Amino acid sequence: MGRAKVEPVTARSMAGETGVAGVGVEPTARPGTLLAVASVGWFLVQGGRYLLPPLAPAITSTFHIGNAAFGLALSLLWAVYALTNFPGGIASDDLGFRTVLVGSLVVSGLGFVGLSLAGSYPVVLVLLAVVGSGVGFFLVGSRTFISALYGPQRGRAIGLHNAAGDVGGVFAPLVAIVVLAQGSWRLPFVVVGVGAVAVAGLLHARLAGPYVLRRPPVGRATRRAVAEIATPEVGAVLAVYGVYVLVVQGVASFIPLYLIQSKALDPATASLALSVFFLVGVVVKPVSGWASDRVGRQALTIGSLATAGVALGALVVASGSVGVFASVVAFAGLVKLFPAATQAYLFDQFSADASGSAFGLSRSAYVLVGSAGPALVGLGSETLGFDRTLTVLAAGLVVVALAFGGLVRSTRT
Repeated sequence: MGRAKVEPVTARSMAGETGVAGVGVEPTARPGTLLAVASVGWFLVQGGRYLLPPLAPAITSTFHIGNAAFGLALSLLWAVYALTNFPGGIASDDLGFRTVLVGSLVVSGLGFVGLSLAGSYPVVLVLLAVVGSGVGFFLVGSRTFISALYGPQRGRAIGLHNAAGDVGGVFAPLVAIVVLAQGSWRLPFVVVGVGAVAVAGLLHARLAGPYVLRRPPVGRATRRAVAEIATPEVGAVLAVYGVYVLVVQGVASFIPLYLIQSKALDPATASLALSVFFLVGVVVKPVSGWASDRVGRQALTIGSLATAGVALGALVVASGSVGVFASVVAFAGLVKLFPAATQAYLFDQFSADASGSAFGLSRSAYVLVGSAGPALVGLGSETLGFDRTLTVLAAGLVVVALAFGGLVRSTRT
């Protein structure tokens, strides 16, 4: 008798089925363990990306570049990350979680190790593109995997997974303080890269199914994904999310430099402020996901953005380390209410057998818009000045929140 063909476990194959059996893993694995392993991977790759802002003084000095060139490099990282979210979603729907999650972590890990060896600014750009592609595939694959694993309670699980990235953001600036004191910025990227490959090995051991390398049905998947997101309300959410990502990535990418150049803080204190920014997210994101499961997604989306704009404006006028840190905490707490609730809302709208590609297309759209944030803030800092640039971004958050609130009210009447 011939061997039965083993199919990859994909979002499509598990449509309508949730839990460990639904995502195809070793029978002894528990959902919490799988969530933890995937979250460690997110902690590493997100932490690796967030090493870049606090290490900006050393990196710009090494390669003799200014704020605008550094912002361009970060925007390239985020743009490639955005563009690979959609193919990552298609791959999750067609090739299987094992292929996508393990493969993307290996690519990310190799990119980080390569970054530690880069000898010129153009090489840095290439390696950041490699990192961005690996992280882009992993983000969508892991969120789709977790959404299927937890089913209707996905908000809390996605919030915890999101928070793992913020834990990486907490540690990254602290690592940068030590690294800058020692005069080298390269070693942490080796640690991140090796760690990502190690997590890939753990997922290899836990996830079932073959490794599949084939061209997915891109045309069909694209048409299905477009149909999933082509509603006025989902389109409005994506537009709001794009502005959100633009502001948050622009601000987070330059918090250390902004506080050094405009608030006269020393480099260690400025890096600590970035760490605090992410520490707040560790607490807030799981709470946001939990709350979204119980009190509704839209209220958190609208309220968090509007008040975050006010908090960012407060940061511009703040003075002294106490005032600056208070404003950073307020801004972080409010903006980090947004992602888990809004991503859970998007998954609520998508069919199970197209959730990966639909979510991937959604992320490609709003993260691509947001990827311009670092470049715009870097350019703005050299033309308008940091304070005026951040004031414009603060106003933008308030405006889009109010506009989205008006749309929600109009659809209910």
